[in-house]
Amino acid sequence: MIFISSYNIYEDKGNTEGDKAMSHPWRSRGDKRTIVGYYEPQEDVMKYLTDMQSAIRYAIEVAYEMAIRDHNRIPSPIALRKMVKPWFVSNYDYAIHNLNPVSAVAMLRSYKKNHYGELRIPVVKKLEMRIDGELFKVEGDKVRVTIQPGHYAYVPINTENKHFLAYSKGRTSELLLTDNFVCVTFTISEKERSLGSSFVAQDFTIDSTFAG
Repeated sequence: MIFISSYNIYEDKGNTEGDKAMSHPWRSRGDKRTIVGYYEPQEDVMKYLTDMQSAIRYAIEVAYEMAIRDHNRIPSPIALRKMVKPWFVSNYDYAIHNLNPVSAVAMLRSYKKNHYGELRIPVVKKLEMRIDGELFKVEGDKVRVTIQPGHYAYVPINTENKHFLAYSKGRTSELLLTDNFVCVTFTISEKERSLGSSFVAQDFTIDSTFAG
């Protein structure tokens, strides 16, 4: 089974069903499955992804500076959001829910863990955005994404996936949008579950280089 998060792809070797599902590297409420499909983004989506990449880069830099001042302790997403919000609203007119510092915090934690506690600023190269449930809605064979208040982007989803009808009966949970694929996550049960312990991870958001 493949788990796709906002910053890593994990392979759970303990499952052989071959389904694709988005999950997280911590305890998650609900059993989640993701439908993955490829698409060609329109101009407004590309601009959105590029701007969000810049926002994540800025958030990582702020989180890094906060951590340095606090004995290398990475800040919480809530604390980081408070610090980044004034910059975000002054530079962009996107819906405020697009300000999601979780990805920035997670990337910094991942870098620190994978580099034996060393804290540097990872380089974000990929165009991708983890989008919360408040900002998207599945409508037929497309997902409607709120880019700005009253401005929506419609992205085609893979309704031909053999599991789409079954998974789409569940509650929509998250959307991972990149410049070449879209992953819509559904919660198919609400029971709390722990992730498997056997993972092989491939990082496709950051590389091993650092800035500064």
